[in-house]
Amino acid sequence: MRKGFLTGINAYPSSPLRGCVNDVEDMVGVLRAKYCFQTDFTRIVCDQRATTQSIKDRLLWLISGLKPGDIWMFHYSGHGTQIRDRGPKDELADGMDECLCPVDLDWEKKIITDDDLGAILKLAPKGTRGYVILDSCHSGTATRDIKPPSDNPGLEHYRADRYLAPPFDIAARATGKDMPLRRFGRGLRAVVQKRGLFGLFAPRREITVVPGLNHILISGCRSSETSADAYIGGRFNGALTWALVSSMRELALDTPIKVLFQRVADKMKSKNFAQNPQLEGPEEMLNRPIFF
Repeated sequence: MRKGFLTGINAYPSSPLRGCVNDVEDMVGVLRAKYCFQTDFTRIVCDQRATTQSIKDRLLWLISGLKPGDIWMFHYSGHGTQIRDRGPKDELADGMDECLCPVDLDWEKKIITDDDLGAILKLAPKGTRGYVILDSCHSGTATRDIKPPSDNPGLEHYRADRYLAPPFDIAARATGKDMPLRRFGRGLRAVVQKRGLFGLFAPRREITVVPGLNHILISGCRSSETSADAYIGGRFNGALTWALVSSMRELALDTPIKVLFQRVADKMKSKNFAQNPQLEGPEEMLNRPIFF
């Protein structure tokens, strides 16, 4: 069995994007046409339906009923951000949580942290193989607020960052002498290896082997970068999803994911995107074709 859950959000109340729903449409198209994902086992939520609870409910649906040998995938296209790590007891510990931003984001309870996502994904049964694709920003401290979209949607140079800056009172929790700010991504490798939670990527490597994971992660940028919402070839898309979908269409089904990923990176470089996509997972899955 192959199961998929995809979510794309353009309709943020304060900082809308343009390419996220197109990302989902394009990914669903290639999943059904080339990789045999059936409609009955594929869930999609976009824009106003992509609430915190809706996303969490469908993530739980995604991993439910799986058996060894089954394939599952989660594709998120939308804003990403980081907030102060609250820890298991909601205390402000030294560090940052990397977050996905649902449409009903409220910065306190209605947000999906890497810990939230990891806690769900680690429930997938052993022997299943998962693929997590994040076309969002996981930005470091130097990231600025998102750029305003061009007034002319036909301009090829339209590029907005998929980073949603926290409000001042949330961001201020990560400052001060008694709360040193940890650079985004530092220490997450140890978390992945020790606790098996959702692995993010190494800040200076494009391909990283992480033993023990039950999934592959493809992310749109390094920890210190932003992911672009862009106008590419006459259409709005996320840079990562555009490059990934077009590469999947072009390459043979038996192409190892590492080779596919290199095509993705080359395509993004050819369009002069500053971001560097990341790939990580267990060695065995890195040597397999995607979704096999």
